[in-house]
Amino acid sequence: MANLQIHLLGDVKIVHSNNHCTEKVTKSVQNLLAYFLLRGRRVFQRAALAGLFWGNLSEEHARNCLNTAVWRLRRAIEPKGIRRGAYLQTFGSEEIGFNFNSDYWLDIEEFERSAKKILTKKTEHMNGHDERELRNAVSLYRGELLEGFYNDWVIFERRRLHEIFLNSLERLMNYCGIKNDYESACFFAQWILSEDPLREDVHRILIELYIKQGHRSKAIRQYQTCCALLKKELNIYPMDETVYLYTKLLKQFPNSSFNGDNFNVLQIKGMLEKFYDKIKDFEDTKTQFMQILRLFELAINNAPHVYVDKAKKREVKPVAPLPSRIMERHPIKGSE
Repeated sequence: MANLQIHLLGDVKIVHSNNHCTEKVTKSVQNLLAYFLLRGRRVFQRAALAGLFWGNLSEEHARNCLNTAVWRLRRAIEPKGIRRGAYLQTFGSEEIGFNFNSDYWLDIEEFERSAKKILTKKTEHMNGHDERELRNAVSLYRGELLEGFYNDWVIFERRRLHEIFLNSLERLMNYCGIKNDYESACFFAQWILSEDPLREDVHRILIELYIKQGHRSKAIRQYQTCCALLKKELNIYPMDETVYLYTKLLKQFPNSSFNGDNFNVLQIKGMLEKFYDKIKDFEDTKTQFMQILRLFELAINNAPHVYVDKAKKREVKPVAPLPSRIMERHPIKGSE
């Protein structure tokens, strides 16, 4: 076990193996420590750090704030009994950085290393050892990186790590489904939806998993949940693939009675509303087209009654305009 353990996912924790006590640090110290650890294995100019974290203050005030934060950070990671410079190194008076050659453990590094190692494999090539390692990786993700911080670099890293986390959950879901461990597959599908409830593809997978287990009521409720979320959050209806899956479910249990379940009626109502919207769009387009034809007809009626056919060098009377014939068949409402 490393002498220094640092947790940046979820609640920030700094733990020393010799005393097992968690060091409490302020938000500014958490931010500074994470920046040292996640912005490349390099040293930083103090002036640049002061401007980055306290840019709204005067140069002198910002420098004082940085010195205070560095002092507090050193107290946290190099308490009494730890050699000065063991983890936080300074180079002259202007450069500072984390000592990556020290005996430390960082949850983000362990999470990324384990997850990426398995994600490079295809699902069908995974084995039990890979599953256990990926399960251990997702267990390290106790929450998002530096919750409550909104610096650009934090937001970028937070989204990147969260994407790796979701990909890991999806891989575990698919792997467990392949080996017919439907209970575990459902667990990981539900975990994904707790993080991203609008993943309609995962809703479908969860419905299929319930069907395979014979859980008809759970499958129906999952479909209802999916439809309600899509309608509430995005004001859209499920994709055709999802509706087909639900239809397949109903055919599989033709004699089932859905007491108190009016969802079929609601679904049909939604489909009719979509169809009505398409018809309405068509009628609006037709009306606009007929109005353009009317303008075209008026333009022709106001044009000269003859034109010159240059090829045959003679005057030709214009043919009766097409808009007139169309207008006779499709009069615009209110134009009679």
